[in-house]
Formats: sequence, C-alpha cells, structure tokens
Amino acid sequence: MRATRAQADRQLYKQAIRSLLENQPKLALFQQEVADLIVDCGRVRGVVTVTGISFEAPAVVLTVGTCLAIRLINTGGRDRKTARARSAS
Repeated sequence: MRATRAQADRQLYKQAIRSLLENQPKLALFQQEVADLIVDCGRVRGVVTVTGISFEAPAVVLTVGTCLAIRLINTGGRDRKTARARSAS
C-alpha cells in the first residue's frame, strides 16, 4: 500500500487496522496459503488451503503479502519470471 503519511506510526497503524478488522461484525478472517480454487461454472466458489481446509462463500477475496518470494506468475496461460517491484532479486 502506498501512503503519503509518515512511516513513524507504522506499528501503531498496523495494530489499529488489525483491531478494527478483528472486531468487525460479520467478518471472518483466516490467514493461510491457498493451494487450490473451488471453481463451479467458471466462477470461484471457494478455496482449499495447504492443510486441506475448504472454504466456500458467495464471494472470495484473496490477498498476498508484499514480501513473498514469487518466482513465477501466470498471465493468460503464459508463465513469466517476476520479483517484487524495486527488489534486487
């Protein structure tokens, strides 16, 4: 995320946002690597985690960390090597 605010409050900001999300009614948060998508009629209906836990929902939101060691990305059937923007790797 890009922000114009100073980074001096980074830890406090992280704690405040986490608290806000964790206390949001009707919102469930779960963090784990996704191993597979559950697809039905061309629509993503859920995910299966690396430990085999399945989640199905009317809407699925997947996010990634900014410091993951990504080596390949698939775009339109083509794999290409990639790295984090502005990283040396």
